[in-house]
Amino acid sequence: MNPDGLKASDNIDDVQVLRLPTTTFRYASYRYYTPYPWALATIIREVRSFGPDAINFHTYEYPTSIFTFLARKIGAISSNVPLVATLDSFPGLMPNERYGSFLIDGALRAYSPSLGRAVVDMADKVILTSKQHLIGAMRMGIDLDKIVLIRWGIDIHRFRFSPENRKAVREELGISDDEVVVGFIGRMTYAKGIPFLVKSLRKVLPRRPEVRAVFIGDGPMRPLVEELIREFRERVLFLGWRYDVDRLMSALDICVLPSLIEAVGVSALEACANGRAVITTDIGGFRDYIIHMRTGVLIPPADHIKLVEAIEMLVDNPGLREELGRNASSFVSSFDWEKTADKYERLYGELLRA
Repeated sequence: MNPDGLKASDNIDDVQVLRLPTTTFRYASYRYYTPYPWALATIIREVRSFGPDAINFHTYEYPTSIFTFLARKIGAISSNVPLVATLDSFPGLMPNERYGSFLIDGALRAYSPSLGRAVVDMADKVILTSKQHLIGAMRMGIDLDKIVLIRWGIDIHRFRFSPENRKAVREELGISDDEVVVGFIGRMTYAKGIPFLVKSLRKVLPRRPEVRAVFIGDGPMRPLVEELIREFRERVLFLGWRYDVDRLMSALDICVLPSLIEAVGVSALEACANGRAVITTDIGGFRDYIIHMRTGVLIPPADHIKLVEAIEMLVDNPGLREELGRNASSFVSSFDWEKTADKYERLYGELLRA
């Protein structure tokens, strides 16, 4: 899908990319991008032209997955072409995860076990990116024989800590060596726990004068966040979307992702690789690599008091920050995306030989 108005067709590292024109569904602070209905014809045309050996569709609630389902149903995608579903979340089925909207949460609870299951059932194999999502898979009723666990991968080497980057970025941003930087990386939405992070910062900043806050990313809640912490504007930086997150990461001391619903939490995983002290909520894929008080700090979702306690604990204990970061960096070395790619390649090979 192409919500950002990029080129309709592109070639990236010898991979042909087709972007579908989209429209936007807006509800409160939520944005849901969906292709126009006639994009189904585009998908069918491209599949017939390209003649793929296998098709991977990602996350069953995305319209592109529904279009794949429809194309298979009408025979536009041959039954001889293996379908693989990569699922990184089970909206409405995972315990303690919610978007915070009665309408959206209710719709997902109805969709997942009905049309959502029908979309997933057409797949020959179902890839889960986290062992935590077995709960959602079982609640949906997916055939367990179809399930393969292939964890999310990141470029471990790109996100390694760099003292040179730390020094350069802090100088650019006007942050001194003795300040403790608390950072958030991602979309500024309710589902990412932004209201609870703001509540926490409003308590932490007056009590810990050495703390600076940095938001890397953007989203519909940014104007509200800027207004709510206006009195601390000299100590809070909004960097917007950046393509040098790997460079910026080294300037942080603490990375906070207080999500209410989360698939894997890629930015938290990257922060672990960078050796940052990470605070996340105790949900979803975070549990695969955040071991409480060993590789990071887990807090209950939607609990800004616990988040305040966690931030202040790490601000006050540089030794603990270093220990958690060191442990995390070592632990997530197995999440190297080269290993992930190898597992995908082996799976496709097995399907094509079957």
